[in-house]
Amino acid sequence: MQIPNLAALVAALLLPSSTALAATLVAKETLRTLISIESREDGPGQVSGLIHNQSATPIKAIKLKIQHNWIWPYAGNDQPDTRSRTAYVSIDAALEPGMGTTFASLVAVPRHVPDNARYSSTVTVHAVTRMICPCDAPAAQ
Repeated sequence: MQIPNLAALVAALLLPSSTALAATLVAKETLRTLISIESREDGPGQVSGLIHNQSATPIKAIKLKIQHNWIWPYAGNDQPDTRSRTAYVSIDAALEPGMGTTFASLVAVPRHVPDNARYSSTVTVHAVTRMICPCDAPAAQ
C-alpha cells in the first residue's frame, strides 16, 4: 500500500485546485527568458534596478548576483589593476506574470582603490523558482 505525500494531501484539501501550485527550480539556460533586468550604477559600489517576470507562470525565490568591479592603470607595467566584490540580493516577493519589482545593492569600495579607478557592474539572475500548476507537472510514481 502506498502512503500519499502528506504535504500534497494537505495542499489538495486546503487550497482550491485553481490555486494549488508546485515549485520547480529553473535551469540556468532558461533564466534569461523568464526574467528581464534593468540596472543602473548609482555610484561606486551602488547598483539598483528593476526585474520583470516575462514568463507565463509566477516566480519566487529570486536571487540576483551582482558583480562590482573597479579597474585602473597600474604604474608598474602595462596590465591594469582590478578589485571586485560580489553581492547576492534575494527578492522575497512572488512575481506574477508581467509583474516587476525593484532591487538594490551596496558594497563598500575595497581598500587601496585609487580615485581614478573606473567602476562597472554586472547583474545576473543566480537562481529562481518557477511555480507550476500541478496539472502541468509530471505524474508522481
